[in-house]
Amino acid sequence: MSKKEEFTGVDEKYIPKNEVNEKSESKNSDKTVRNIAIGYIIFFVILFGLIIASIVGIGFITFSTFNKFNSLKDNMFSEFEEKSSSMVDKFNSKENSIDVKKNEDEISKREEEVLKKEKEMEALSFNSSIKSMQGTQSKFVLSNYLDEVVTKNKINSKHSITVIYKEITASSEDDIIKIKHSLNEDNKYEVSIDYDSDGFINKITIKDIVK
Repeated sequence: MSKKEEFTGVDEKYIPKNEVNEKSESKNSDKTVRNIAIGYIIFFVILFGLIIASIVGIGFITFSTFNKFNSLKDNMFSEFEEKSSSMVDKFNSKENSIDVKKNEDEISKREEEVLKKEKEMEALSFNSSIKSMQGTQSKFVLSNYLDEVVTKNKINSKHSITVIYKEITASSEDDIIKIKHSLNEDNKYEVSIDYDSDGFINKITIKDIVK
């Protein structure tokens, strides 16, 4: 038996050493291929996992960012609505205040105008019966006017008329009657009238006309 040959197995058959080496190398080659394949599989599994993790991470970040954006947008919109509502309320309040003030001013102005008209009408009524005494008058005519003055002073204490003749200044009934009795039938008299700030006759001045 050659030195390069050896027995293998129980049946005492032998396999040439070259075949043994070839089989061993084949097994090692298969093992290497299998290891490489496993390595590739592991690599791709890890890579796929990383890709999935990245996608999930990006999706989470995107979702979180989107939620934050929506939350920020809602807050901004809510704040804008509150400010807008506040501005509208202030504007309406200001407009209402202006309208109320304007209405109050108009009402006050109308009331003043009404009061003014009432005073004017009252003054016209008060003056109507004696305003014609102004000018040149006889004793007879002037006496009648003085009687009217006495009556007005009795019923209108707010608007008392003072009569002045010579050295006499009279506003009471007795004093005005004294002036009346001191007038001369043969004389003519010049009468002038003065008014107060409201337009009421408040002073009558009588002067003798020198012949």
